[in-house]
Order: sequence, then C-alpha cells, then structure tokens
Amino acid sequence: PGQSGLYVHCVPTGRGSDVSLSWRPSESIPGAHEVRIKYARVGAFPSVGEFYVLVFKDRFCASLAELWYCVVHSRLRADVNGVTGQAAGVELVVRGDRVPRIVRAYAGLATSDGSKEQTTKDAAFDPPSAFRLVPHAHNKFAIHFRPRHPGNSRLHVHLVDVDTQDLVA
Repeated sequence: PGQSGLYVHCVPTGRGSDVSLSWRPSESIPGAHEVRIKYARVGAFPSVGEFYVLVFKDRFCASLAELWYCVVHSRLRADVNGVTGQAAGVELVVRGDRVPRIVRAYAGLATSDGSKEQTTKDAAFDPPSAFRLVPHAHNKFAIHFRPRHPGNSRLHVHLVDVDTQDLVA
C-alpha cells in the first residue's frame, strides 16, 4: 500500500512465488512511484520467467488501475578484454528453441547507471546480417568489439527474430 491510495499485488504464472516487489512514492518526481522488482531463481539460459503486477485503486483490490505483464529472460555472459582502438572478438553460442528462425544481432552500450542502452557502432558481428537459428542446435556467431574509450564497457547483445520482432536471446 502507498500513500497515494494505490495497492500492488503480484501474481506469478509459474512455479512458486519468486517475485519480490517494493512500491513507494518517488522522492525525486512528485506524483510518481518507484517500483523495484526482484525475480529470484530464473533458470539457466534460455529460461524465461513470467508474472503479472496488478495495481489497484483500493485496499480491497476491487478496482484495477493497471495490469503489467512482466517477462524475465536469463542471459548469457561473456567477458572480453581488449585495448582501446583494437578489435577483440569472442564467439558466442546460442541454443535454438523449438522453431527455425531468422535472427539478427544487435549491440547496445549500457550507460554507467544501467538505466538506458544506446546503440553502438563499436561492435561488428559475424555473420554481419540476418542468419538462420537452427532449432535444438547450438548456433555460433561472433562479435568483434572495438572500444573507442579507455575503461570498462558493458555491451548488451540481443538476437531479434526478423519476422516477428521477438527477442530471442
């Protein structure tokens, strides 16, 4: 329950209650709320967890204000070390799901506070365009990252289905 009269309830769709949710009025933006969601025990890649967040206008949970459908994807992680201005490459392996897909890889640099992601031209992929993701097989593709500035960078790589625009990995 919040001071604004909004009440939040979380409904997991899978096994057990793996969701922890905190809700409070924002200190920096008047009238806004801060929502912190923690999802525990998501399985190994490519596991997906799903849950609903229901926001009610009354404490009896009779008047629904908003309904959020949340999907949590597990991620793969690969660490790459390199020198500023020189390309460092790594081969990534992604297991295909149940259906054959045509996917394209995209890269984005995370900001220092982790709140946003901006696209980057510092990364190149092999294959450079869309490629077929074979179902139930280990599919390889490579990324070549050429940092332009010294320091640590966090690069997020996404595989997106070309036809449906769904996030695959």
